[in-house]
Amino acid sequence: MKSLHFGARLCKLYVGANFSQIRIRKEDDNQQYRGNKFPLAVTISCTNFCNLKCTHCQAENYKDKDIPTTRFLGLIDEIAKSGCKKIGFTGGEPLIRNDIGKIIDRCRKRGLYISLVSNGTLVPNRVHELKGLHLLFLSLDGNREVHDSIRGNGNFDKVIAAAKSAVAGGIPVAFLSTLSSMNYKCIDEMASIVNNNRVHWMVGLIQTEFTGNRDQNVDSKRLKEIINKIRKVRYLRTSKKYLNFLVDGMPVNRCFAGIGYCVIDPRGLYTLFSCPIR
Repeated sequence: MKSLHFGARLCKLYVGANFSQIRIRKEDDNQQYRGNKFPLAVTISCTNFCNLKCTHCQAENYKDKDIPTTRFLGLIDEIAKSGCKKIGFTGGEPLIRNDIGKIIDRCRKRGLYISLVSNGTLVPNRVHELKGLHLLFLSLDGNREVHDSIRGNGNFDKVIAAAKSAVAGGIPVAFLSTLSSMNYKCIDEMASIVNNNRVHWMVGLIQTEFTGNRDQNVDSKRLKEIINKIRKVRYLRTSKKYLNFLVDGMPVNRCFAGIGYCVIDPRGLYTLFSCPIR
C-alpha cells in the first residue's frame, strides 16, 4: 500500500512538472521553479556532531546547534502532513542524539518510510530504538586495514558487529560505501564482506568538492574497472543508471531534484538540490 501511495504522488509530481525548466539549462539556475513542487522524499541531517573523525568527511567543520526534540517532532508532523512518503536521517552521526528513538517512533506513527545512515559504532546498544527503521545504512569503507585507516582503529569490527546485531533485531541493513582512491584496491574484499554478511550494498563516489582533498578522487580508468567489478556483486542495490553515469559521465537531461526532494540541515533549514550544469 505504501508503494502505491508513493507511486501516486510520483505520478502527480511528474504530470505537473514544468518540463521546460527541468531540462538542465544555465538560464534556469537559481530561478524559482514554476511547476508542481512538494517533498516526496526528505533527508534530515540530524546533527553535525560525530564520535568519529573520518578522513573524507567535513561534518566537524560545522558546529551549529541541533534542532531541539520538541521542534524536531513537530517538523516530522509538518513533513508528513505535506504529503511526504520517505524520510531519511543522516549526520554527523544520528545516534549521537539521545532522542533518535522518539524521532523514529514519530515517523512510524505518521506512516513514513524511514532510513538512517550510521557509522555503526553505537548501533548494538541501541538496536531496540532502531526497530522502527525500514532500512539501516552502515558505512563500510574497505577491508579492516583501509576502513580503520579512514575511520580509526577498531571501527571495522564495530561496523560488522553493528550489521549482525541489526539483522538479528529484524532491521534491514545495507552497507554504504564511498568509492575513492583510498579503497579502490580492496573492492574485491569489500564485495566478499557484503556477500558473507548477506546484506544490501549501495555505492557512491566521493565528493571532494566539500573537502578539497582532490587526491582522494579515483581516476576514470580505475573507476571503470572497479565499477565493472561492483556490477557483479549479488547484493548490489545501486542502480545501473547511476553506475553508468559514474563511468560515462553522461549529462542529465531532466532533473527532479529540489522539486520532489529536499535536505533539512541540523538547524532546521532546508536546501533544494539541483543537478550540475555540464
